[in-house]
Amino acid sequence: MDHNHQSFEFDNLVSGMENLINKTIGDRFEKEALLFGEFADHFIERLEEYNLKADEDIKKGSLQALLFENASLSKTIYLMLQESFSEKPTFSLSELTLALLSDAYKLLEIIPENEEVAEQIRVIRNKKKKKGIPLFLTKLSARKDVARNRAREISIPESSSYFADYKRFPNRNFFYHYLVLTNLRKQTELEETIYLKLIELLNYLWTIDKIRIEKSGQLSTTDYIIDASAENMLIDFRVDEIRNLIAGLKSSMAQIKAGLIKEVDNFMADFSANKILEKDTFRGNGNLKKESEQLAISLNKSHQNWHNSIFLLTEDWKLDAEMNTFRVFILKQFFNFSQVISTKFTVPVEEIIQSMNDSLEELNSKINNSGKKSGDDFIKHFKDAKAEFKRKFRLKIIPAMKDAIIKAEIPKAVDTIETDTSSTFNEISDRRIVTNNSEYSRPIEKSEFQKISPRVLVGYELMPELKAVFPNLKTTFIHHVQLFENKVEEIPEIIDFTIESSISFYEKDKNADESVKITAEGIGRAEKKLAEINELHKTFIDQEVETLKVSIDQFIKEIATIANSETASQINMRIVKLQAIAKSKEIRQNITNQIKSFVPVAAKQIKKGSAFLWQSSERIGKQFKVDDKPQFIASDISDYLATTEIAINKLPYIYQRLFKIEPLKSFELFVGRDKPAEMLSNAYAKWKNGRFAPVVIIGEKGSGKTTILNWFLKTKIHNEKVIFLDLHEQNKTPETFYKEIESLLADKLDPVSPGQTGRNTILALDGLARLFNTEVNGFKYLMKTMKLISETNSQVFWIVSSHLYSWYYIDKSFNISDYFAYHIKLTDINSEDLRRIIKRRHNISGFKLIFESIPSKNRFIKSKKINREKQQSELEDAYFKSLTEFNNNNLSQAFLYWLRSTSELKDDVIYIRQISEIKNNFIKSISMPKMISLKNILVHNGITIEGHSRKFDHDLELSKLHLDQMLDDGLLVKNQDYYLINPLIYSQIINELYVLNLLH
Repeated sequence: MDHNHQSFEFDNLVSGMENLINKTIGDRFEKEALLFGEFADHFIERLEEYNLKADEDIKKGSLQALLFENASLSKTIYLMLQESFSEKPTFSLSELTLALLSDAYKLLEIIPENEEVAEQIRVIRNKKKKKGIPLFLTKLSARKDVARNRAREISIPESSSYFADYKRFPNRNFFYHYLVLTNLRKQTELEETIYLKLIELLNYLWTIDKIRIEKSGQLSTTDYIIDASAENMLIDFRVDEIRNLIAGLKSSMAQIKAGLIKEVDNFMADFSANKILEKDTFRGNGNLKKESEQLAISLNKSHQNWHNSIFLLTEDWKLDAEMNTFRVFILKQFFNFSQVISTKFTVPVEEIIQSMNDSLEELNSKINNSGKKSGDDFIKHFKDAKAEFKRKFRLKIIPAMKDAIIKAEIPKAVDTIETDTSSTFNEISDRRIVTNNSEYSRPIEKSEFQKISPRVLVGYELMPELKAVFPNLKTTFIHHVQLFENKVEEIPEIIDFTIESSISFYEKDKNADESVKITAEGIGRAEKKLAEINELHKTFIDQEVETLKVSIDQFIKEIATIANSETASQINMRIVKLQAIAKSKEIRQNITNQIKSFVPVAAKQIKKGSAFLWQSSERIGKQFKVDDKPQFIASDISDYLATTEIAINKLPYIYQRLFKIEPLKSFELFVGRDKPAEMLSNAYAKWKNGRFAPVVIIGEKGSGKTTILNWFLKTKIHNEKVIFLDLHEQNKTPETFYKEIESLLADKLDPVSPGQTGRNTILALDGLARLFNTEVNGFKYLMKTMKLISETNSQVFWIVSSHLYSWYYIDKSFNISDYFAYHIKLTDINSEDLRRIIKRRHNISGFKLIFESIPSKNRFIKSKKINREKQQSELEDAYFKSLTEFNNNNLSQAFLYWLRSTSELKDDVIYIRQISEIKNNFIKSISMPKMISLKNILVHNGITIEGHSRKFDHDLELSKLHLDQMLDDGLLVKNQDYYLINPLIYSQIINELYVLNLLH
């Protein structure tokens, strides 16, 4: 290009513009090309590393390691996106453009403001200079030239202020318009192509990652160990396609710089050749400063909007990566827990169960070899076999089982999952920016931004259900372990009680074969029970692991769908809705709790009021109604007693022995009652500290007074002198009993022997009713006993037991309760207590238990369509609720009722059917003299013939006849010399006595 005829250097202008474009626009795009290229390169590197490690994990069969690599890759990609793409652009295109425009305008200073250049501009704009210009215009032009030359000597202002004097430089403005403003405007379409290619590249990489994420979700259906067939977990991608996309992106970016430079060259070439402009857009009187600023703003807005699109795409991608990290972590935790369950719990426990089976087989072999022995040798052989089995089972096997369970640390493992899950959940971002229209191949305005909170969404919608699994799992596991240990500990108890029963049977009948058979059958039941325990254990583990797995699978499926098919507005709507639901649940729960706390109290009061009204109406009716009472007992009770006897006699000897009505002296069958035990211990501690602490234990007949007294004296007292007097055992007068008690405490009452007054004596009296008679001066020796308690309570710890109705009678007579500091009433046996007591005895038998439904309720139960386990639970609840209401805290009556409820014994299974309460009609036909006798028997907790004779002023023969008649009718039973109310009709008799106003 020949520029000699020009008044300025074209080459300097062109090279200056090229340098300026390279330094600004070119520099910017090169940096962005480098940024995205590096991101893609790092992405490829991470995928290749993942495939390499995942391949090794698959070959090793380690699913945990594969899950770890998957979660690690998601974290890495998330961090790469976080570091590479921010909400705010890394530079302001507006500032960059204004700087470019300012520098370009400054560069164009080399264009002279002379007539020659102005003329050439007019030529290419096709505007010829008119001839005969007036002289004053020529002189004016000359003055303008001088002014322009002087202006060139003035320092140029920086940046946008540089355009302040643009009106004085029309030639330069012309070149600035075409070389800079128009040139930049022409590149905007190409810039859009660059952003589309960039989004195409990111979308391609995201698609690859989506495939990986989708495959990671499939791992939830994989077993604990994977094999080579899992190779489809590797990520299939083509590096050359990614490289081509990067190359296309870089090429488009280079085209902008080349295009800008080419436009400069082309325009200058056309200018030097005086080529007419095809489209003349230059306006000499335009506001150059304003145009420059508008162009900078326009370019910056386009850049910002395209940056928004890229940012929103990466935000969406980050959400996928974040959710995948969380769900893969949860999945990994589950598989780790599954392995802990298997290796640390299931396998060791199964090995111990096998050793239990071996011990039972060994015992069975020894018992079967005892048939040739007889007499004491037979008994000794049984006792030795029992002792050896018990020693091995209790001292070796059970401790090993408990040690294995403790070492497994399953609750700790659940705690770890729960804690780690909560910790990882807290790492989920609280802020993500999305848009309602997730089409990213377009410039997106900032007004389309919508903020969501993934943590809040997951926290309200998914986490509550997942979090609820962990405490439930811990509670269920702890309950299972307790049940499992209790059932295992029943095995030696079954054997112990079986052999004791065999020995008892042999001592009674001297039948060795039958005794061996009893033991063999017991061992067989123990083996079956152990098999059931093992099956229960396996079923529980399978069910709980499966329950956790189902919850986690559901969680994994739901978390994968977050934000996939919904707009940001819908997501936020879901969050608000979930928060409202959570709040309403909290309010409902508070209301429910208040109702639950109110209803039992109200129901109790209503029930109490109903009972009072019923009894009152009965009593009032008795006063105004005359009944013709037959003087004989109805056949109902006789039939009922006969049926009961037949049912009980059908049961095995060992089962009858388990429910024998007698106080416990050994405590294999003992079921502790926390409150009475705590009160006894507190009273004993107070007495040791020098406080007044006599104790009275009050309860219904058969409520366990003697048993809890025996338990306390044998298990809690070690260094004290214990005196135990069972006043029920002998038929003595109150005077005789009192003298015996007084003689036992003679040293405590002797003021001359202070050395014998140490605090080392515990005196227990079982049977306070034997110390009084309901006759004139009948309380004399009871009062003397109370005085004795008052005088010696500092040296003697007194524990007295009293029948409930005896206590009511004497307390109303002279306030005997004042003589005792602690009143322990065993009147709180609820259905759960009764269930534990009865099932404890039943479980030691080794028999299975099935509850049958009442025929009238069969249809109702079937209509509910519940499973067998649930049905059994409901029938059991109904049975014990009915039994509790019927037996009135009387364990003896409850045991008889339980035995009476056995409908069938088949294949080591006892079937229990709830029986209707015996009708009270026969009670109403009992004569008043007999009811008065029954009242006195109740108050005295039994009566002898002599006692009856004194009380009713009958001769002995008449009293015997009267009591024997009631015995034959089934109203009474006899124990040694005492006549007692038949336990089967005990509750009905008490109710009728209240109605007759004989009890208060």
